[in-house]
Amino acid sequence: MRDARFDTWQVLGPFKCNVNDPSQGFYTDHLAVFGIHQQHITANGFKQVAKEAKKNKDMFCKGEPVFTSYTMDEKKYLPTGTIFGFAEVNEGYQDYKNNNTYFANTLYSKQQKDTILAFGSNYGLMVWLNGKLVLEDPNPRVFNNDFIDYVPVTLNNGDNFILIKLNNRDYGSTVKCDLLSSEESLEQVHSNAIDKLLLKNNYLPGEQIGIKYSLHALTQGQVSWEIEDCAGNVILNGALTNREHLTRWPNNLHTGLYRLIVHCGKKKFSESFFVGSFDGHHHTLALLCKYAKPTDAVSLNGLLYRYGELLKSPTRYGNHFEQRKWERKLTLVLENIYGLVEPAYNGGSNSFSQILLRGYKSNVDNASQYYIMIKPSVTRANAQLPLLLVLRPLYPKNLHFMTGYPLADQYPVERMVAVADQYNVYVLIPWARIMTNEPVTPMVEDELFASIKEVSKYYLIDTNQIFIAGICHAGEKSLTVAAHYPGKFAGVVTYGSVYTNKPDNVWQEYTYPKTLVNNLKHVPILSIHSDTDPHTPIETFMPFADTAKKLGLNFMLDIVPESHFVYESNCTYQEAAHFMQQNQKSIAPHSFSYKTAFLKYNQVHWITLNRIRQPALANISATFYEQQNTVALTTENIVSLSIKANELPIDKSQVLQITNNGKTIYKQQPASNTITLSLIEEDAPNLIKTHDVEGPMQDVFASDFAIVYPTGQTSNAYQMHAALADSLIAEWDRYYFQPPRVVNDIR
Repeated sequence: MRDARFDTWQVLGPFKCNVNDPSQGFYTDHLAVFGIHQQHITANGFKQVAKEAKKNKDMFCKGEPVFTSYTMDEKKYLPTGTIFGFAEVNEGYQDYKNNNTYFANTLYSKQQKDTILAFGSNYGLMVWLNGKLVLEDPNPRVFNNDFIDYVPVTLNNGDNFILIKLNNRDYGSTVKCDLLSSEESLEQVHSNAIDKLLLKNNYLPGEQIGIKYSLHALTQGQVSWEIEDCAGNVILNGALTNREHLTRWPNNLHTGLYRLIVHCGKKKFSESFFVGSFDGHHHTLALLCKYAKPTDAVSLNGLLYRYGELLKSPTRYGNHFEQRKWERKLTLVLENIYGLVEPAYNGGSNSFSQILLRGYKSNVDNASQYYIMIKPSVTRANAQLPLLLVLRPLYPKNLHFMTGYPLADQYPVERMVAVADQYNVYVLIPWARIMTNEPVTPMVEDELFASIKEVSKYYLIDTNQIFIAGICHAGEKSLTVAAHYPGKFAGVVTYGSVYTNKPDNVWQEYTYPKTLVNNLKHVPILSIHSDTDPHTPIETFMPFADTAKKLGLNFMLDIVPESHFVYESNCTYQEAAHFMQQNQKSIAPHSFSYKTAFLKYNQVHWITLNRIRQPALANISATFYEQQNTVALTTENIVSLSIKANELPIDKSQVLQITNNGKTIYKQQPASNTITLSLIEEDAPNLIKTHDVEGPMQDVFASDFAIVYPTGQTSNAYQMHAALADSLIAEWDRYYFQPPRVVNDIR
């Protein structure tokens, strides 16, 4: 837990500014009418003003004041700060484009300390801390859930009163305030600020971004910059004073590659950029890959800011096929520049950061599979930590990991750093080939476990404490994966989860939570939903909740009033981390039930299913009675299975008795750690084609495969096979941004 935290935010406004000039309205002291000036207000005084405000209704945009509290409930919000965008206050903005709203809070600190307050907003901000003006900026700016100003302050021991005045000039203005943790590196702040200040313009020459930073306050001096050409010659240079920014690139730069170098105090940062249109210069990507060098301290944030316009450029979304080619080309460049996928991991150029963008080569088609790894700032030597596996939210259309969530909307990823610090956990967000609205396929599951295996090479992860979480469709996918592998997960957390009560076919029915819900009996589940959620109405999820309660699952449904915390970028999975802290996985249960229709899902706790009748749903209930040294099984459609005797407290010096469906099938002292049993006679093979269960076909694409392409023939059969192969190749390339392995039938 951090040694300083916010209390409840009190909000009062919006006050009308009775002047036409917004910059003049910004300086209006609305609290003076109540006998106290804004710079002298205290926490109690602010509450008293709120009571008196009702007597001065004409001061407010809506004809009456809006006074509301924003409680920092630890279950729902980070304990160090927040982002506000109140519907109650915003309703008054439509008719009054020039108004002010006050935000007040008490910041408690265990000791006197120097720290940094960070702020972000759409428009002007004025901030007082303990009656002292620490920030004054009337200018509008671009706000995208990001910090804009960093203000060094000194917190007193005990309560510190903070008052923020936001000057609103449009509907729906927002303000953000946060306290940078004592563990956060000032070097990281410098790096991020410079990235955003100077480098976001790389691919939009001449466009004013309008972002400002208090770099002077952090560096205690000027920020100088220079631009080199490819030969290393300095062709331009300049300096930035406090709150100044580069609004335009010089017009005399010819098409080509350059490097921008920024001197910030004793630190030096550099970045390559290209002047000209990428559309007409595809070869420049290869040149950029060859010429560009990562900075000494490049972070994931830096990568996003530098290439943000390329990753999210709307011009890439016109032609679907061209978009795919562009995204593949761009990601290969980024992969090469930043060494995201390397045979021998050496920490990578972004290893200093708490947010790492890495990747591995998939066993399926050798495609690069990226993931984001978030690590706590401080870990004890040789200490294993829990892992939160986050399945990324799904977009309406298939987007590359680099251009979709979470990279294109990095705000929640940045905020998850605080969650990792507070709860001392790792957070892993893999690509994992998760597709919109598709059921969980074996390939998706294999990629999830491959990403866990990859990060386990470099970090001490407690594999007994892996939790899985997801939003909307990813929530149902989290339940599905956990139902397939209940022994691998210590818990599941869903946010506004979809629930499929009527699967489309038998295969989905056999793989969805609807059928497999009892598999989750020993997996703690937290489902967060809103009773006002228009996107995924809570009524659609209630069948799962009712079934979970009826079966006695360790299930908790948390109904929250704000649906936007489920779907918008404010979701930081803090509830999941808090849930992890409260639910530590115990040893394998002595009693469980399990269903499966596929041998791919054949291991659960201390039992492995070796053969089952197919197509059929195999059922097993298993209980170990320690005092009697007995295992009781109840099975259906299971031909043979194995019991891992070493995972149970079996007394091997005594006779072990095993019963199945009430009959004794084993009664002797175990001679090994694995006991294999035949339960029923296997039916004679019945190799008939069925459209009901397509599991084996899905399994094909979960491992290394090749499409055999017909050559050398012109018959109709060969033409038909070639058309099918072409279709498979195109579909694979369209969905996974990588062509599959293709071999000719004649070599």
